Amino acid sequence: MKILSSLHSYNITGVLKQNISLLKYLRTHVGIKTLVVGPKQNLGREILEEEGFITETTFEKSIDDILRRHNFHPDFVLSESLFSNDVTNLSREIGAKHIIRIHEEIPFEPERGLWLLPYKPINEYFQKFRNSKVIFPSSHTAYHYRKPLQEFDIDFSVIYGSIDEERLKEQKQVLNFSDFQILQLGTIYERKGGINTLEAFFNFLNKKGVENANLVFAGARNTNEKEIRYKERLERRAKELGIEEKVRFYDLMKNPYALMKGSSIVTLHSYSECFPTVFLEAMYFGKMIVSSNVGGVGEQVYGGVTGYLFNSGDINKQSNAFSRLYDERHLLDSKSKIIRDRYIDYFSQESSGEKFLKFLEK
Repeated sequence: MKILSSLHSYNITGVLKQNISLLKYLRTHVGIKTLVVGPKQNLGREILEEEGFITETTFEKSIDDILRRHNFHPDFVLSESLFSNDVTNLSREIGAKHIIRIHEEIPFEPERGLWLLPYKPINEYFQKFRNSKVIFPSSHTAYHYRKPLQEFDIDFSVIYGSIDEERLKEQKQVLNFSDFQILQLGTIYERKGGINTLEAFFNFLNKKGVENANLVFAGARNTNEKEIRYKERLERRAKELGIEEKVRFYDLMKNPYALMKGSSIVTLHSYSECFPTVFLEAMYFGKMIVSSNVGGVGEQVYGGVTGYLFNSGDINKQSNAFSRLYDERHLLDSKSKIIRDRYIDYFSQESSGEKFLKFLEK
């Protein structure tokens, strides 16, 4: 059996990591061969090639040409985003079944009836999926798209994404800078709410008894002016608050897991998410999570047991969660097994891969 995997981007993103996890499971357990295609070269492509996958870019090449050059005849075409190359027609032409995993929750304004899409109306996407199989990584995301799913009578399933456990298992190094390190891992830009996390951290530091704590932002891509300016804004605000020595910034990296292993908790203050890979990684390492309750995060975090949730924009509740976990920091190691067990029970690579295979057989 062969799969053509079509990516929206070769950037190192949560979507790419979940894709690698699935492809490795399929290769290891049922011998599925894969050809991966995506836009221009980036670090994510290097990771795929390190894992032994054949990759191609669609820069100045069509997917048809790529398939002919590799003499590759896929049984399935797997799209890893609403915005990856449109391969629905290609799938029909070559007699392959089309599967799309939708990792985005496009904002919808009910009062105006508008999906805030950057490219084209939502119906133009979903009407092409009538003969496709659609997978959502969370029930929340499936519910988010309930109207177009019903309108076009689309076959779909909810299958939690997972991570490349082998890569995380190999991590030995630990990187930390204090007794209580808070990590926000992910692209440093406005949607992830870094400025709110910074303000929450400042409030937390000013509470009585807090010593030797630090905050790490990891994931600056420096790829466009907007993201560069946002990182600069965070750096300026840290200086204004007088906490610049307690806040560190790291660029996007192929292996951020030393930082994660060295952190006490992992946080996000996102305004929108689907099913954050960073929290799957955090659970694998047994880390408590503090997050805004958006997208499928509520399906990942068991409130009060594996982490704490708050509404987007509520800096005080995020800060209070930091304080509570700081006060209970002597218990974090004992909670680690509970968190990891939850990962194994609900989100493991094996569980996700098995459900995907059953979905193929439908």
